[in-house]
Amino acid sequence: MLDKTLRIISDLAGIDVVPVFDYDIAHVNVSGPSVPGLSPLPEDRVSKPAQKTNTEKPRAEDKNDSIISWHNDSYAFVCVTMLSDCTGMVGGETALRTADGNVIKGYAVVLQGRYIDHQALLTLGSTERVSMVTAFRARSSGVRDDTNLKLVRPISNIDELYNEYAQYRFGMLEDRFRRRRERVDQSILSKAPFDVKETRSFIREQIEFLEQMEEQIKEEDDCKKLYNGS
Repeated sequence: MLDKTLRIISDLAGIDVVPVFDYDIAHVNVSGPSVPGLSPLPEDRVSKPAQKTNTEKPRAEDKNDSIISWHNDSYAFVCVTMLSDCTGMVGGETALRTADGNVIKGYAVVLQGRYIDHQALLTLGSTERVSMVTAFRARSSGVRDDTNLKLVRPISNIDELYNEYAQYRFGMLEDRFRRRRERVDQSILSKAPFDVKETRSFIREQIEFLEQMEEQIKEEDDCKKLYNGS
């Protein structure tokens, strides 16, 4: 990914970000309205195309007007970009639910997808809705990382997914411990007192980090039980 692109996304996110890992840089969502020749349903093939003059703009709070209901993503930050021509398009935005319950919408959105409820609105008056979702995480190893593989796991090559997930997560731990060791080295040189409380807090954070990571890396049988509903 170009450095210029990363700088723009980082500026919008308010923090320096990088792609999560190479295995899942982005995915594309494709959907279409009820227009002839696009939908596989017989009743849609004989229906008339939706006209902008006689359709209401979809409301984000109405589940029936969404392609995907309110949800959270697998990764901390995402950039959702509309690839379709929006000329004459009614709806189709990405809707975000704010902390005060209001809804904001847009065709190109950078958000904390792991934490903010959002949904894709139904498109009317257009032949298609094609959007790309690109995933990012904080560049700094010191920033909290809550990557969740639940949505990615069932459509992935598990070996490749787990290898790259483990690679970047262990890399974060490696950097954290290296920085902590450097602080201890400096403390020894300066003969500073050992900070028990802060050290125990650091250790607890890494234990929680590993426990969260352990929860994401499931055995094959556990995956089958999870997705078969057993």
